[in-house]
Amino acid sequence: MKEELHYIGHKIQENAWQITLNIPKVQDSQHTQQLEESGFPLEERIALREELIGYLGQALCGEKESVKNDNVKNWSMKLSMRAIHFDVPLSQCLRAIAAYRTALWDTLTEELHKNN
Repeated sequence: MKEELHYIGHKIQENAWQITLNIPKVQDSQHTQQLEESGFPLEERIALREELIGYLGQALCGEKESVKNDNVKNWSMKLSMRAIHFDVPLSQCLRAIAAYRTALWDTLTEELHKNN
C-alpha cells in the first residue's frame, strides 16, 4: 500500500498544475462567479490551489515535512486572510473542497487510463 500511495503522491505532484487548472471546471459556476466578483485575483487563487495540491502530493510520497513544518497551517492562514480581505464567506471557501477532490480524482483517473 505504501508504494501505491507514493505513486499517487508522485502523480499528484507531477500533475499539480493540470489539477489546479481543472478545479474551476468542476466547481459550480456560481462559486466561480462569486470569486471573480469578489476581486480575489485569479493568479492568487491558482497559486494557493497549486500550493495545497503540492503539499498533498508530498505527504502521500512520505515527505512529512510538508505537514510537519506547518506548511498546511500557514497555507490555510494565508487563504483565510485573503478570503477575509476579499469578503469571501467561509462557507464558500469550504464548498471548494469538493472541487479539489473531484479535480484530483479526474486527473488521476485520466492518468490511469493513459497507462493501461
